[in-house]
Amino acid sequence: SASLVTSTLTVGNHSLTAAYAGGGYFDPSTSAVVVQKVVRSAVTIALTSSQNPSHVGQPVTFSAVVSGSLAIPTGTVTFKQGSKTLGTVSLVNGQASLTTTFTKTGSFSIVAKYSGDQNYLPRTSEAVKQVVEN
Repeated sequence: SASLVTSTLTVGNHSLTAAYAGGGYFDPSTSAVVVQKVVRSAVTIALTSSQNPSHVGQPVTFSAVVSGSLAIPTGTVTFKQGSKTLGTVSLVNGQASLTTTFTKTGSFSIVAKYSGDQNYLPRTSEAVKQVVEN
């Protein structure tokens, strides 16, 4: 009996075999091919606001932290206010930030949309309700 544990397989299909070198009374042999499928994993994404509530014209920084179970996620985060794109920022060590200002009062729904990468699936954060006062 033998086993192998690995975390180095990339996304995709991998054809694996086991080879026995032989010894004693047994001849060498190779197992049948087993196809191991590796798929992209889910991430968690947390979105925060530096000032909530904020005031009209006051800079507000939205920060997204994207966490995965394996490698540090790469790719981009797009910050959105409803259907309006506020900006797209590349992740650095799983983090992205965007600073913006609001020109009117109200409550605005902000989300961060992670693009995904070779290891991780795309994902959208829970909405942050940004309150903007005079």
